[in-house]
Amino acid sequence: MKNNNYLITLIIFMGFWQIAWSQQPDFAQIKALKVAHFTEEMDLSPEQAAVFWPIYNEHESAFMGLMNDMKSQIKTKEQIKSMSELEAHKHWNRYLSQRKKMWQMDLELYEKLTGKLSKKQMVLLVNAEETFKRKLFRQYRERRDTKKQE
Repeated sequence: MKNNNYLITLIIFMGFWQIAWSQQPDFAQIKALKVAHFTEEMDLSPEQAAVFWPIYNEHESAFMGLMNDMKSQIKTKEQIKSMSELEAHKHWNRYLSQRKKMWQMDLELYEKLTGKLSKKQMVLLVNAEETFKRKLFRQYRERRDTKKQE
């Protein structure tokens, strides 16, 4: 029975993957791929998935807000060169504060998941995040290269 669940999840994942990359990717399609990928990689039961996804989605939303804030503060090389030491010091401290906040957000996520997932699944979460990013970048590069050849 468990092998059938893996097979069904894999087929669904492959279908989502093909659909998402046959068209312009949008966030809903990427999110569907992410759900399938994480569920498969972490071997989440339906009960665990029902607990995991609301916690993870809340974390991801807050994390992306912080990332967008950080991106808006990125300076060009020319802007950095024209900064005074005091401005650079303030900029650096703001950057370090945001990085610290990101770390704290990750700690909070893992605290919320403690007892809801096994430690092995929590380690698999970290791995699933990295492998998903790599898959997205690889697919993006392949699509970009295909368009260049046309």
